[in-house]
Amino acid sequence: MKNIFGSKINFNEDNQKAIYTLVGMNNCGELINWLRYALRSGDYSFIDEYIEEKLPKYMYNGGKGKIFHISDLVKIRQVQRLNQQQNNTKGGGLPKIDSKEIDDLNQLGQNQNNIRKALKMIDGGKGNVKHREIIWKLEERGFIGESIIGVCLLKGSPLHCILARRIIKKFPKLVNDFMISEEYYGLSPLHQSIINEDLDMMYFLLKNGADITQRCYGSFFSTYDQRNTRWDTTDYEHVEMSINTNYFGKTYMGELPLSFASSSNNLDSIRLLRGFKADVTLKDYNGNTAMHMAVIHENHDALHLLYELGGKLSSHNRLNLTPLTLAAKLGKKKAFEEILNLERSLIWKHGNYNSFSYPIAKIDTIDQDTGVINYESALSLIVYGDSQEHLEMLDGLLEELLKAKWNLFAKKKLLTSFIFYVIYYITFAIAFSIRPTKKITTNLTGSEVPIFYNEYNSNCFLTIYNFKNIEECIRFITELMVSVMAFIQIIIEIFDIRHLGYQRWWNIYRAFPAKLLYKLSLVLVMLMIILRYLCYFDNNIMMFENFLAIICIMMTTIHFLFYCRAIKYIGAFVIIIYDIIAKDMIIFIIIYSIFLIGFSQGFYILFLSCSHHTLELNQTSMTCENIKKSLYNISEQKSKKNENEFQNKICEPHESLLRMFIMTLGEFQDIYRNINNCPDRALSIAGKVLFLIFQLIVVLVLFNVLIAMMTRTYEKISSTNNEYKRQLAKVILTTEVSMSAQERRIAMLKYSKPIDVNRRKRGFIMNVNIYSDEGSSKKDSQCYRIALQRRMKLIQKLREN
Repeated sequence: MKNIFGSKINFNEDNQKAIYTLVGMNNCGELINWLRYALRSGDYSFIDEYIEEKLPKYMYNGGKGKIFHISDLVKIRQVQRLNQQQNNTKGGGLPKIDSKEIDDLNQLGQNQNNIRKALKMIDGGKGNVKHREIIWKLEERGFIGESIIGVCLLKGSPLHCILARRIIKKFPKLVNDFMISEEYYGLSPLHQSIINEDLDMMYFLLKNGADITQRCYGSFFSTYDQRNTRWDTTDYEHVEMSINTNYFGKTYMGELPLSFASSSNNLDSIRLLRGFKADVTLKDYNGNTAMHMAVIHENHDALHLLYELGGKLSSHNRLNLTPLTLAAKLGKKKAFEEILNLERSLIWKHGNYNSFSYPIAKIDTIDQDTGVINYESALSLIVYGDSQEHLEMLDGLLEELLKAKWNLFAKKKLLTSFIFYVIYYITFAIAFSIRPTKKITTNLTGSEVPIFYNEYNSNCFLTIYNFKNIEECIRFITELMVSVMAFIQIIIEIFDIRHLGYQRWWNIYRAFPAKLLYKLSLVLVMLMIILRYLCYFDNNIMMFENFLAIICIMMTTIHFLFYCRAIKYIGAFVIIIYDIIAKDMIIFIIIYSIFLIGFSQGFYILFLSCSHHTLELNQTSMTCENIKKSLYNISEQKSKKNENEFQNKICEPHESLLRMFIMTLGEFQDIYRNINNCPDRALSIAGKVLFLIFQLIVVLVLFNVLIAMMTRTYEKISSTNNEYKRQLAKVILTTEVSMSAQERRIAMLKYSKPIDVNRRKRGFIMNVNIYSDEGSSKKDSQCYRIALQRRMKLIQKLREN
């Protein structure tokens, strides 16, 4: 306990709080000293008398308590949270507030149960707590809002626990007096004893009326990503937070005492709390039960025990996750397998082989009643998970389920889709490969003459088809087929988006970049049809259409990668290509562009200065237009004649970028020759130094860094032997989306069987060799023993020598 809270609290300032003079955290304090005397002498009269005389002044009404409206308690959290945000510090003392007293309630009542009943009557009896009974005065509490019992249990030593028991016997209402602070609000002595794993103290508190439904709302016990989203309302005691969370947090323990015991894997505490009628179905703010908490903290023994004591595996949290699907989302393989074993039922047994039926209601992606896609299913969460833990879960039951889907419908659907895609691709390639560059015909003498002579026809010749020419007929047929097939696929996709919703559609297909590019190419094809007939209004439209045609053929070709993902030895390499482009190449391009822009402008200024110096010396210097013409028209003899003359190859700033890119590919002879031919000797030397730095930094360093990054990505993915399973699974689930709900339900009925008389509940039958794992572990232990014996023999021989 001290290790948990020690980093949060400064306990060296004992003299600043009166409570720490009674019980200090360093085994000191007046009560501690009197208790030591009582233990040595056996006379407890002095410690009991001291408790009765000293402590009542620190409590409301001498230990009988006082009723506070929850808005007064919530203000304490709000003030502390604002102070933490402003000062960027944690902890601190409690602010003084003017609380609202409840005049209509008798706060001096002797029976604690009567007080609780009265509070329920005031709050309306609907479970929304509006008033709380506080025993220890707010201004007399410790640094984290703890009472004297809280101080004793923070230390948790046997001496402090004995003192806490004697205080509770004198003032029973302190048993439920919880901490009041932003970080530990609601932490009761029962919570503390569970964290301390002190079973005797737990039993004592429960026998003395400890509340088993007390909730701890402190930020210290929240998930990491929810701590910055906390806010309060004066109408409710609980803290409002964002429900979107990843549940990460070592101290996230689920508010309730039973959830605390489940999070700490304290089996005896779970049994004790259940013995005192603790409800295993109660949920925290995130909707997590004690079984959810066992999954989050991977406490498999606690999970199994809670199930035996009445826990429900069908309970949903606020993100609609059961313990099974929560384990799937978080990648908790052992917890996932444990829950599967709890849910399965034995069909038959023969020797080492057992046949089990696994309920698929929360496992399969197809709803067993309607056939719609269940995106919160375990299979969907695992397949679209991106961690190595998710990949390791694609074996056993899920692997057999995916095989059943593949053999039943996915293979056929994917093959059909591939055949239609190949037909579309071939048609698309033919349509654009036989496009004419200009509209001409041939007269009787064999010479080529244009059919039409106005300038509009010269730019819109693609809209005119000469059906007497076989190539024109083929072009018309193929372009018509491409247009119709693209239009049909767009209409189908629109229906899918309307049915799934855009967000769902995007979440499914964003894992397939090749397919997204293919769908975009279909839209561009339809845009090309519009642009083709707009050429009569603008002569430049044809150029834009040609540009779209190039983009479309590239996007359509890349779609082959989608089908390659389903192949065992190719799927992983497709992912390598995606990761290299999406991660390594983007990082490299950003860094490379910075150096490229800087060096390109440096070379531009250098060549510009050499060009001016050449003009000053009355030497000939080629203009930019002549340089561009020289790339194609100057003969080899003329170029050889001007080899020793300076030529400004970088005439414009934007052209210098392209020249620098060409230099990084190894074509630097022309640039270096002109640097060497610069008339100014100083500029020539400066250019050579700049050239050397560019080659070292950009060509050698950056490109080798890119190679290293790509090698790391390749080794990371290729070392994963089961990556092809995930790619195949994604292809199968994507194929499911393209089917109708009725088709999916019929397919599900074929690979599943009824669980019981109620045929609506379906299960997946799987044969398991129950001794296979035990046999492999025995074999490993036997090999270890043999190796150990050989090692001992070798050591003995060495000693003898």
